[in-house]
Amino acid sequence: MQIYMINPRKDFSHYQLEKLDNMNTIFIGDISQLEEEKDIYSNCEKIIAVSPDYTNWEFSNELINMIPNIKALCLGTTTYDYIDLKYCEDNNILVTNIPRYATESVAEYLMFLAINLAKKLPLQLKNNNIQDFKKEYMQMLIEGKQAGIIGLGNIGNKVAEICSNMNMKVVYWSKKTKNSIYIFNELEELFEKSDFIFLTLSINDETKTLITEELLNKMKTTANFISGTGKALHNHNMLIEKIEKGELFGYALEEPNKNILDYKGNIMVTSEYAWYTYEATEKRMDIWIETIKGILDNDLKNVIK
Repeated sequence: MQIYMINPRKDFSHYQLEKLDNMNTIFIGDISQLEEEKDIYSNCEKIIAVSPDYTNWEFSNELINMIPNIKALCLGTTTYDYIDLKYCEDNNILVTNIPRYATESVAEYLMFLAINLAKKLPLQLKNNNIQDFKKEYMQMLIEGKQAGIIGLGNIGNKVAEICSNMNMKVVYWSKKTKNSIYIFNELEELFEKSDFIFLTLSINDETKTLITEELLNKMKTTANFISGTGKALHNHNMLIEKIEKGELFGYALEEPNKNILDYKGNIMVTSEYAWYTYEATEKRMDIWIETIKGILDNDLKNVIK
């Protein structure tokens, strides 16, 4: 079985490259070089390892159909919304991902965003850090506030733990009520009463319809909305309008190639750096390699059901 890695060698450490080379891996720098690798279109059974950073965050059914005899698509991410899972299932193609490699990194980053909002750092930066004790710059304490976690998976649980350690009251909503030390709320109550709302759901067709405008309108004017899913699962423009009207204390998200000055008010925007720590990148590549090796050894790991 041949392995094709759509990801340049430079992203792997020396010992990781040794493992991949021992598995006879062929590296393809990015999607534009795919046509140059003629053997990928042969009939031999193959594993395609896909890093979406090098495929423009898509790997279409048409492309899958062009490559014969794919045994598995091994994704270099936790998310898999850029792959048509039903199409792969219908064509007997395994799809794997990399779970839990950046749980701590992402959770810490979401709390960092929340603290930025509470301390009104966006407004300070927009005012060139000129000290001004106007009410506009008055901050809020985090201690004692209610954190509402939407999605109590790996990242949601870690955010809840951090919030609890900061003496916040933690409530949550999850598709399946967890046996948890935290308090379950229906979404309506969570939105009505929480001071900091953390969106930590997976992105899929079901979650894309979950956060309605009606729910967003239930938030207190002193509430903060922190998105761990970019703009994918909620009405981004509605939250911007709420900030501009003074109907929301703060809003934070990751949005590549946006400047904090592009938005008015207490909106914290950064590029997608939440996962990007040394520890997470090493762990990500290690899990990816072990997942690929598991297919070769008939010891399947991290298969998306």
